Amino acid sequence: MKAPPGEVAAVVVAAGEGRRMGAERPKQFLPLGGRAVFLHSLEFFLRLPEAKQVCLVLGAQELNGESAQAARTLAAQWAKPLLLARGAMGATREAIAAARECGGAVLAAPAIDTVKQTGRSDFRIERTLDRSRLWMAQTPQAFRFADLLGAMEAAERDGVELTDEAIALERLGREVRIVPSTDENLKITVPADLARAERMLVERNERPGGTD
Repeated sequence: MKAPPGEVAAVVVAAGEGRRMGAERPKQFLPLGGRAVFLHSLEFFLRLPEAKQVCLVLGAQELNGESAQAARTLAAQWAKPLLLARGAMGATREAIAAARECGGAVLAAPAIDTVKQTGRSDFRIERTLDRSRLWMAQTPQAFRFADLLGAMEAAERDGVELTDEAIALERLGREVRIVPSTDENLKITVPADLARAERMLVERNERPGGTD
């Protein structure tokens, strides 16, 4: 999938096993507010005015290969039902605008805990990081397609393991900006996360004006 120049393509990745959830089925298919988790992300991007194409990727096999990786032009991982976060639409549109300007942008929440760095082989503290400069990366992440494609191909060629798409561009010295978000942009990993998402959904439905 490749959108025409200047258009935005959104990819919702609904793949993986979700082992830490400990459920009988992958967590993207678990119920949240009466619907599967991934449907909340899919619905969000179908409502996003800038998204001229929306692609849903199901199954780990479909994620193999550089084309599937690079297709995450705007990646909404199934673990993050973005629809629940207040201000999500505005933040996502801001990320798109930033990516158009500089090449890449990610939503992120400011670190609130004190973060310690230790040695690789022991638990001895080496230093305490300045949390005023630390951000917890989230999705969606927005990139120019050509830049992302080249960066993902380079990472694959160099055997670099990526935990998010932004790393692929960062390692090449490309500019990627932060768009401030909140911890309501929840990643569902364990049962407690799913329970919190359910509470957030109830609160959102009771709140006038929804999330945006």
